[in-house]
Amino acid sequence: MKNFIWSIAILCGFIWQASAQTTGERIKQLKTAFITQELSLTTKEAQEFWPIYDQYYEALEQYRKQQLVDMLLGGEQRNEALTEEEARKIVADYKNTETAIYQAEMDLIKNLRQVISEVKIARLLIAEKEFNKRMLQRYRRRK
Repeated sequence: MKNFIWSIAILCGFIWQASAQTTGERIKQLKTAFITQELSLTTKEAQEFWPIYDQYYEALEQYRKQQLVDMLLGGEQRNEALTEEEARKIVADYKNTETAIYQAEMDLIKNLRQVISEVKIARLLIAEKEFNKRMLQRYRRRK
């Protein structure tokens, strides 16, 4: 009976993870389509743009995941019994992650300048903010 319950729990975990990956992949597809439309990339520009942007996006995703793990590790226990040393480490880790994210954004802009115009880079920055805003609105409507 115990093995059966564990098997069901593991199966539910796999189903949940597959669903989460599908949602994440769907959001990435929507973002790709939105950015492509907003930037009006030529075929040549798109061939050079997407590898650069995908590399940036993957790095950004890794930084955010690590930041989330660092901040949430320990949960409520950590908040209640947080020492000065632990707090200092959390703040330092946060600053380091935010610095890495900023550097990744600067590298993205530097690399994109070799591929697309400043106008399209500015449109990219605006399109990213607009996409995030629309996704947040969509999420709020679902609740």
